[in-house]
Parts: sequence; structure tokens; C-alpha cells
Amino acid sequence: MDQSALERTKSQFFILLALDALLTTVIGLHDFGTIGVFQALQRGELAATPELVHSLETWEQFSKGLVLTLVAVGVGLVRWLRACYEFARVELGATGFTQEKWAVAGWIFPFLNLFKPYQVVNEIYKAGGSDYRVPEGWKTERGSALLLTWWIFWAVTHFIASILGKQLFLESSREDISLQQGMNLLEAHAAICLMSVVVAGLWFIVAESLTARLLRRRSAQPNSAVAVNTAASVDVPARSTSPSLTARVAERRPADLPSVETVTARNNTTNSVVGERPKTEPRVEPSATFQGGNVTAEQLEERAYELVTIELESGKPKKALWTKAFVESNGDETQQKLIYIKRRVPELIEEERRRLLALDEEQARATAAALEREQAVRDSAARRQHAWKLMEPYWNKVAFDQFYDHDLLAAGQLASCISRLSTAPRVAINVQNGFGRTLLHMAAILGDRVACETLIAYRADLSILDAAGNSAGDLATKAGHDVLAKSLTATY
Repeated sequence: MDQSALERTKSQFFILLALDALLTTVIGLHDFGTIGVFQALQRGELAATPELVHSLETWEQFSKGLVLTLVAVGVGLVRWLRACYEFARVELGATGFTQEKWAVAGWIFPFLNLFKPYQVVNEIYKAGGSDYRVPEGWKTERGSALLLTWWIFWAVTHFIASILGKQLFLESSREDISLQQGMNLLEAHAAICLMSVVVAGLWFIVAESLTARLLRRRSAQPNSAVAVNTAASVDVPARSTSPSLTARVAERRPADLPSVETVTARNNTTNSVVGERPKTEPRVEPSATFQGGNVTAEQLEERAYELVTIELESGKPKKALWTKAFVESNGDETQQKLIYIKRRVPELIEEERRRLLALDEEQARATAAALEREQAVRDSAARRQHAWKLMEPYWNKVAFDQFYDHDLLAAGQLASCISRLSTAPRVAINVQNGFGRTLLHMAAILGDRVACETLIAYRADLSILDAAGNSAGDLATKAGHDVLAKSLTATY
């Protein structure tokens, strides 16, 4: 789910919402016009002609189309909510969503639809926050008071519309409706239409704001979900194929925020203003590249400047450092920002460096574990193939599979397998299955003394241990065959 897909889904939702609002407005205006007609009929200024009755019945049937547009808007809304969740996972690297499963059911079930939809929308709002850096860090983001106010308004209008709708349904089912009662019903229906149009207008604002918030979060990250997804590998685009991070910071910089170039040029001035001797700032050379990734020190420094800009724009700087900068600047706001940026950037560089190195280490461990698993699978397949080549002259595939894939054979199966090995070489007699067990191990577990003696006569190896480290004698002991165990131990 990329940016274009999210915006396309939002646009489709807006089209359906606009059609529904337009139809609702037309029907609401017609309701007000019909009320005027009823008033004229009540005063005797207009006659109830068949043409007038037919026109009113036609509009009544037309108004039922609101049900179809309502369903279409619901489908568009659900698709947009799911697109937001998908974008947050894929593009922002956010995880741990608990309300996504209510994106459909939360709107349908009574009582739940009073708070579940808000929880869904609130999760999407938090996922677009700018401060978190780990996949589930969005949970610590603050909700929006305006979003909560909007939802309270939606819930109240939904409740009022439900009451008016029930009243409208009950009254319209009566056969003895007076002219005045008909006007009352039209007024109730017109009020419902008006509230629906207002709610639709607010939905335009909410959907646009949430989508833009997610996209801003995406544009603030150096490499899509890499900034928060600790399972992803580091992959920063080449500078020749995309604008530098410094350029993107400059585009979003407010007028009163000094540029990165200004900070660099005025370092000595700042030091003299606060009465401090010039210091050598920790800085990594642009030519350096961090281990395990392709993030250069220059790109890392640019990322640090971008993060400190976001901190200042959002009004959430590091409190202790911000206060210290205020003291050192003697209350001068511009100097305070200069000092804060100068001190904060090295900290952010170190934080990002450690985070990227941790990502490299985690990726290396995951890669090593995957390689070990792949090698184990290959080794297991090779052992099985080797065992089958040794046993193929004496057993069929069914008998071999039974032996290799089970830790124990039935007595009849064991006897049948042994009977075919009278001319087999010693290496075939001692083939181990997937559990590391030979036919002798299985005979010992069954307590089959004759089978054990036969296998020993065929040169079975008593010293072979199974995968758990047990010899044939050990297995006989554990199975309660003490006499056989002593015999096997003495033979060994």
C-alpha cells in the first residue's frame, strides 16, 4: 500500500460521500418544499389533484435511494480505513493495532457503534504521529481533542437521527395520518437530511486530515518503514535518485527557524554570545560508512538535522536541553534555537548510529539463524537420501519410510525388516533414522531378545547412540527390560 493507493482509496470514498450528500440535500430541500405544499392544501389555496399526488409518491420512492448511497458510503469508508491501516503497517512500519478488526463490525452492532469507530479512527490518528521510533511506539502518542469532539457530535446526531427515524417509521405506517401529522413527518425527515449533510461534511475534513497526517509521517522518515521497523534492513536511496534530507527539511522549515547553513556559520557567534569558549563538536567524516549498511555519515547527519527540525516544529524538544539552551541564550529565542540545534544534533547522530548498528546486528543474527535452518534441512535431506541408498536393495520405499519417520516400529514390521537384511553389509544394518535410532534400538525398546541377537549376529553396532544420547542398552532399561538391558550392556 503506497501513497498513491491510499490517496486513490480516499478519493473514491470522497466521491461516494459527495454523491450521498448531494442526494440528501436534494431530498431535504424537496421535503421543505412539500411542507409548503401541505400548508397551502391546509389553507385551501391548492387542490389535491392526481398529478400532485403522483408527484409526491414519485419523490417518496426516489428518497428511498438514500439507502443505496448510504451502503455505498459505508463500503467506501471501510476500504479507506483498511487502506490507512495497511499504509501504517507497510509504509510506516507500525504494528500492534488492536482495533483494526472492528473497522467493519464496529459500525454495525448497536452500542458498540457508539465508541468502537472512534477507537479505530483514533488508532489511525496516533499511527500518523511524528515522535515514535519503534513499531509500537504510536501507542504512546496523544489522541486529538478535536477528533474526540467530532466523534461526540457524531454520536449525538446519530442518536437523535435514530430517535427521529423510529418515530418516522412508526408514524408513516399508520393509515389515518392527518395533514398536520404528514407535515410533522416531513419536518423530521428534513432534519435527518440536514444532520446527514453536516456529518458528511465533517467526514471530508476528518478523512483528509488523517490521510495527510499519515503521509506527513511517511515523508518525515528517511527510508519508509526503516525508521521504525526494527526487523527491516537499512537501505537509504542513493543521493543521485532523490532529494537530500537537508532539502526536504528546508522545504518544511518555518520562517523563524534558522537554516542548517546558518547554524553552521554562526557557531562561533553563538559561543561568544553565551560567554562560552568555542568547542570542537563531535562530527563524523562524510566519507565514512557504517558497518553492515549503506548509510553514510553525511546522510546520518542530515537525518539528525531533520529530526531536530521536527522536534522544534512540533513543539516537543528535549526538555532538559531546551531549558539549558534558554538559560545559555539569556532568553533570546533565536539564540536558544541555535544552541539547542547545535547540542541536539550530535545526540541524535549517536542515537541513530546505535539504532542502525542494532538493526545490522539483529539482521545478521536473523540471517545466520535462517542459514542454519536451511543447512539443517539440507543435511537432514542428505542423511535421508544416503540412508535410502543403503537400504534400497533390501527394503521397499514404504518399509523405509515407516522406519525413518517413526521412533518405533511395531513388532511385525520390525521382524519383516530384519528378515530382509541377512545379506546386507554392516553399514546397512546400522542405518539410523530421523530420530537417530537403528533397528537394534527399536528391538531393545520392544524387549525382543531374538531380534536383538539376530541384529548383533548381523554385526549391529551396540555403541551407536540415538538423538537423545541413548544406547540400545539404555533404551531397554528405560522400557523395563532389565534382563535384556544387562545382556546388551555385557555384550557391548
